[in-house]
Amino acid sequence: MLNFTEIVDRVPSLDDALHTPEAETSKPNPATVEISLDEAKELLGRAVKERGEDYVYAPPLDPETGAKSCVYFHPADKAPSCMVGYVLAYKGMTYDHLAATDSTITEVQNLVEEGHLKVDNETLALLTVAQVEQDQGQTWGRALEEALATYEESAEAMETDGRDDPSEDYWF
Repeated sequence: MLNFTEIVDRVPSLDDALHTPEAETSKPNPATVEISLDEAKELLGRAVKERGEDYVYAPPLDPETGAKSCVYFHPADKAPSCMVGYVLAYKGMTYDHLAATDSTITEVQNLVEEGHLKVDNETLALLTVAQVEQDQGQTWGRALEEALATYEESAEAMETDGRDDPSEDYWF
């Protein structure tokens, strides 16, 4: 099993350009994004490398309520916002795709239930732990480390509880 450093170091060097709305909206708009465990690790590592290990996610303000709201893509510029948003964007998902079904603010499990994301339990656990850690104010490097350290336990707990169908509603 690869650790955090090995995953981040495997990611090829990136230019300094972050995602732009033009780049994101020019990609195909897939009905369902499928992500394997190895791919999720690689893409999370890419996001960490792109934003920096010490980057702390700052949720944008909801224009309607004025409250901070965690989102996959920024509504203003449609660029990826959080770690999982970057992963989805790397796979071709866009703000417009999620906005069409009011899924821009949701948990990873909901993306599975709504048919936007197809993953196995381990991948779901990895992405969920990364998202939760990030949303609790951890740096992206720390969120990835925590996700890598705990996803197998979380996936095993899902299966042990008889919840091996990713369409079922559960929390770990």
